[in-house]
Amino acid sequence: LLSHSHSLPLFPPLSLSLSLIILSHRYVKLLIQEFHVQLDADFLLSFMSFLKIDEESIVDAEKVEKEWLEMDLKVSRTALDDRNSNDEGGPPVFFDEFHLSPLKVHMSFSPETHIDTTQISVTEDTLALYLKSFGLSLAKFDDAVLKLAYYDATGQLCTMGQLQDRVTKHYIHQTLTQLYAVVFGLDIIGNPYSVAQNIKAGTKDLFYEPYMGIVQGPREFAEGLVIGVNSFLRHSVGGVVGAASKISRSIGKGIAKLTFDEEYQKSRNRRMTQKPSHIGEGLARGGKSLLDGLWHGVTGVVVKPVEGAIDEGVGGFFKGVGKGLVGVVARPLGGLTDMVSYTIDGIHHHTLADDGVSVLRYPRFIQPDKILRPFNYRQAEGKHYLNQVVRSNHWQGDEYYYHQCLSSKSIFILTDQRCMRLNYDDVLNHWKVEWSHVYLDIEKIPEILDGGQGPGITFSAYMDPNRGASKFFKNRRKKTRLIITPSQEETKWLYLEFVKRLEQLH
Repeated sequence: LLSHSHSLPLFPPLSLSLSLIILSHRYVKLLIQEFHVQLDADFLLSFMSFLKIDEESIVDAEKVEKEWLEMDLKVSRTALDDRNSNDEGGPPVFFDEFHLSPLKVHMSFSPETHIDTTQISVTEDTLALYLKSFGLSLAKFDDAVLKLAYYDATGQLCTMGQLQDRVTKHYIHQTLTQLYAVVFGLDIIGNPYSVAQNIKAGTKDLFYEPYMGIVQGPREFAEGLVIGVNSFLRHSVGGVVGAASKISRSIGKGIAKLTFDEEYQKSRNRRMTQKPSHIGEGLARGGKSLLDGLWHGVTGVVVKPVEGAIDEGVGGFFKGVGKGLVGVVARPLGGLTDMVSYTIDGIHHHTLADDGVSVLRYPRFIQPDKILRPFNYRQAEGKHYLNQVVRSNHWQGDEYYYHQCLSSKSIFILTDQRCMRLNYDDVLNHWKVEWSHVYLDIEKIPEILDGGQGPGITFSAYMDPNRGASKFFKNRRKKTRLIITPSQEETKWLYLEFVKRLEQLH
């Protein structure tokens, strides 16, 4: 037998081994509580300053093209599997259940800015001018509620990059669908979104309160009907009146910006923050605003050029002429809109619910050294009275030192910088400064009055050269002040504290 053997080449068996590591999460849940986002023009300007491109750091086009070419070459040398892994956002992750809770965001925006536009770049200066203009003052909105739906994923296998993209797209879509809350929350159109919410709450109480009462009995049904009707009228009327107030305030703020008078705008903002507590006060403040607008509008034609010439010379004179001519029209119109706003605010106050909360004591006075001491009623009372006038004047930096109640409607206060007398205005329902003097303007140490004039002290002081008619004259006027106290004992304490404060400065 012939035998033939053929040897075949031997190849090792083919073996394929795949190893894939998958991170698994059984339950992931994130709960975010309701929060507020408050933006203003200062933040926008600061953010633009942070993102601005330095002109000196801009390189030529050839260098940019070279860097792009190096980046392309680097990508071409990267392995395909590594590139694919990087594009997908890392290794895959399995989520048995992934849940992000709904979000409720309260959005507010204020166009007010306090940044000096002379110290910023051209781009920022253009935005700052726009922020100070009439247009953006109409873009104010307050407490616009964005309700974003939850995100939920069950049994998903994806990378972290893919998950991030999906969550981002979800909330962007939810935000875009909720932008109507911001648009309809603008004050210039009366914030109709808030009006709708108020009417909705009132309508709910109109049906819900009687229903809950009828379950318990006829008497409770009658009480629930009264509560429901009262709530419906209060929310409906209050919402409509509040919308009218926001429209008038927005128009008034826009007109004030047209005057380009920073001092007038600041004083108006301080006044408008103090809302009237009843209709009578609203009418009184409104009438005063109208008369002030007419008076300052007419006198501004002469006063503004003189003030500008004193402060800045010839250039300031022509600026003052422009401000005066604009103020002839803008200030009376602003006074008229403020009168409407105050009147409506007085009506609106009666539609607000009175929760019966009252202040039991004044806030504690914290001295400048920031040391916490036992509560002192007298110091807390004096600080409270000082706060009532500091909010509406230029004395934001004054610290309380001592005070003496001269009567139920008159107070004498010593601060670290000046002395002042406060009187209570029954018509406008607030404290106002009758006069004030810085300590350096006081001519000599106060004197105690003789017995025939009653208990009290007297002193002479020069008038503030930056206030009233004194700023137009070289010679400063001098006034003699008379402080009558309730008793000799209080006169003694007031005299000692007054002299002590003057000696500390000298």
